[in-house]
Amino acid sequence: MYDINEICEKVNGVFSKKICLKITRISSLKSAKENEISFFSDLKYFNDLKQSKAAAFLVSNSLKNKVDSLDLNFIFVKDITIATNTIIDLIMSKNKNYEINLKHETTENFVKGKNCFIDSFVKINSNSKIGDNVKILSNCHIGKNVTIGDNSVIYPGVKIYDNSVIGENNIIHSNAVIGSDGFGFAFENKTLQKVKHIGNVITGKHVEIGANTCIDRSTFDSTVISDYVKIDNLVQIGHNVEIGSYTMIAGNVAIAGSTKIGKSCLIGGNSSIAGHLIIGDNVKIAGHSGVGSNIKSDSVVQSSLFAYDLKKFQRSNVLFKRLPEIVKKIENIEKKIESKDNQ
Repeated sequence: MYDINEICEKVNGVFSKKICLKITRISSLKSAKENEISFFSDLKYFNDLKQSKAAAFLVSNSLKNKVDSLDLNFIFVKDITIATNTIIDLIMSKNKNYEINLKHETTENFVKGKNCFIDSFVKINSNSKIGDNVKILSNCHIGKNVTIGDNSVIYPGVKIYDNSVIGENNIIHSNAVIGSDGFGFAFENKTLQKVKHIGNVITGKHVEIGANTCIDRSTFDSTVISDYVKIDNLVQIGHNVEIGSYTMIAGNVAIAGSTKIGKSCLIGGNSSIAGHLIIGDNVKIAGHSGVGSNIKSDSVVQSSLFAYDLKKFQRSNVLFKRLPEIVKKIENIEKKIESKDNQ
């Protein structure tokens, strides 16, 4: 438990009112409980702020006038990201360094189900739970507080970070990384400070994850891969992403943080999807597409150019650069024609 006054001092914040509180942890607006602190950084989450159960909230100075009417406990700060990182450092205990092991090793608090196979050079850390009929092949690392459901197969070299939850009948291919840090940095005094991620990754039932795929853990809550999702090799899934059931993702796809993808979608290889988007159900995205806006359910989209003769491409590119100028000339010609027709 941490005193709210100590937290306020650490983040160089200003109270909206004098309060005496004990804080246990920091959470997102939706998941926060009593005796927890959360943060409000964007007006689009205003309704979440009003409904949140958190005891206190970090708020950017720039949004102070937007929350003055609410009878809540606020700490106003210059930079939400920097303040959040400071609180995480204060509240979260640092994990001890893992040992380097040259043999199969499990901890005393490790729970193993029936008929499991754990190969050589596997490290399973404390409070992890492995279900029945699970196979974990050589050189895998299973972090602390990890759960692996029944009948799952973890191929050689897989790394599953702390607090990850792997569902039943999952297949995770070699060298996949589950629960790595999200990619985020904040500027402070001409330096970059890493945004901390303390959430986890949750996979549903019958999920398959290809070799060398990386799935980042959430900032506070969970990155969610729903039932029957199939992910190819070399796919990057950012923090806070949610992928609906029965969606299939081909190789070399990159999905940026906080994007929500619906059920039964097909995403072609080498496509890129920007962050904070909503992709509806039954959407088909052709290979090599770049997605930068929301997509409605049942849509079929493509945004790339297929390869063709180099010289033709170079000539076309010259015209493309002049496109605004050409369009303006065409509009002027149309106006002159309309003027003559009206005479």
